[in-house]
Amino acid sequence: MKLTKAAVARLPAPDPSGKQTLHWDDELRGFGVLCSGVTDARSFVVQRGVNGRKRRLTVATFAELDAIGKTVEDVRAEAAELLVSMRRGEDPRSKRRGERTLEQWRDEYLAARPNLAARTRRTYKDALSAFAPWFDRPLAELTPEDLERAYRGVKAEVGKRAAKRRKKSRSDLFVSEPGAAGANTALRVLRSVWKFAYARDPERVKPWPAERMTGQWYAVGRRERHVRAEDLPKFWAAVNAKGADGEYAIGRLMRDYVLLLLFTGMRRGEAASLRWRDVDLAARVIRVSAFATKSRRPLALPMSAPVLELLAARRELGVEGEFVFPGPGKKRGHLQEPKKAFAAISDAAGFQVNPHSLRATFLTVAQDVPMTPMALKALVNHALGNDVTAGYVQLTTETLRKPAQDVGQRIAELCGVPAPKKRKGAKPR
Repeated sequence: MKLTKAAVARLPAPDPSGKQTLHWDDELRGFGVLCSGVTDARSFVVQRGVNGRKRRLTVATFAELDAIGKTVEDVRAEAAELLVSMRRGEDPRSKRRGERTLEQWRDEYLAARPNLAARTRRTYKDALSAFAPWFDRPLAELTPEDLERAYRGVKAEVGKRAAKRRKKSRSDLFVSEPGAAGANTALRVLRSVWKFAYARDPERVKPWPAERMTGQWYAVGRRERHVRAEDLPKFWAAVNAKGADGEYAIGRLMRDYVLLLLFTGMRRGEAASLRWRDVDLAARVIRVSAFATKSRRPLALPMSAPVLELLAARRELGVEGEFVFPGPGKKRGHLQEPKKAFAAISDAAGFQVNPHSLRATFLTVAQDVPMTPMALKALVNHALGNDVTAGYVQLTTETLRKPAQDVGQRIAELCGVPAPKKRKGAKPR
């Protein structure tokens, strides 16, 4: 029937069956009147599926129409708006209870961690994008079954993309099923957000519901990330390969950037954003602000002979601007994406290389050079741990100079590179 005030008034309430009865409107699908089976109550309701679940919401009661100054047409218009929002996946019932959605909790979680590095923040957002269909849903609605389905779905989706890349890469780098690591990361980040929400609103947010998945996580082994000692000469040749015009195949800027990663073990972003003001050629020290490091600790790295030779030669090129490795764009101004260069190096060398594998190479070589474990951690700006004694030890730049030099010299030897000529020094910029 078309729901009008007169038509609703004629509907039997309580219904003779003794049960609630729904009468639907002919004009607006999903809009109806619910008559009680035990009282004279008649309520205008909307009903439709939201994210795969049936939702019914009371818009107004028939008895209160006159009191709130509304007609049936007013209620129908309000119902139409609610049905449109429900079609978009929004649950108005949850909004009325003040429940926050997954997307709102994600934003609050990230806002509560101002010290997260920009790249880590992006990683968290990318991981949670696997659950984008749930962003408009309150956490209270998500079940263990939902989480398990999404977990398997992430692995399947990421696995398709990884399988294509795997064909072009060295097979021994892959020790897990494609997509397994991505699925684990997505669920791990979701768990962190969920526990953050539960700690702040235990009345509306239930405890993390996927504890029953203990033991079901995908096994993810460590990849062989470093360049092996016997492969370093091939790597060196690939990085320094020149074209017919006598120029470096990957370009001078990228060649210098890749070698700086190799000889310092610096992280990709720390090296790419290095400023000339942080390079003290006279003192032979690279200084990186705590704001530019992943660990949020300042880095004072003594230059080994290969690093000094590299940066001094680059300074003599007359590179303009504040960055050692300038890049396009005014927003950042420094090198951003070295993927193309590393792909060319990998093709020329015959094995896969990336920025992190060069950091692992530095650490692998450094393990065979005599130095204390704390000195090794300091060279790559790793945390010294919770050891009380380590907290009192202050490793100076000069303390680290010999270990840095020994590692640099050893890497050069493994690459088959002659020791660089001694420089008298260079004037600081």
